Amino acid sequence: KRILGRLLLFLVTRAGEKFSADRLYPPVWCMDFVDWSEERTVKTNISRLRKMIEPDPPRWKYLCKTEPGFLGSRGEYYFNPEASYCLILPEAYQLFSGLPETR
Repeated sequence: KRILGRLLLFLVTRAGEKFSADRLYPPVWCMDFVDWSEERTVKTNISRLRKMIEPDPPRWKYLCKTEPGFLGSRGEYYFNPEASYCLILPEAYQLFSGLPETR
């Protein structure tokens, strides 16, 4: 769950900047080497994070992805810079240290 918190913080603080999975992995997971399995890890964690913050899936409002490009380039993830706020569902509160767990 710490990874999800770091991933959200990383994207929110760089709202509008687009990141491929191989550019997201090193700063969020604190590792330099990226291979295919790490790319899958990023996609899985983006999906988990979306389930916690997106109000109306599959119409993504906050965590967006560009369309894959020409010659096999993959899409890039970004936090929507036009979102004036992001509601975090109660289940996601524990992503951030120092916040009490709600039940």
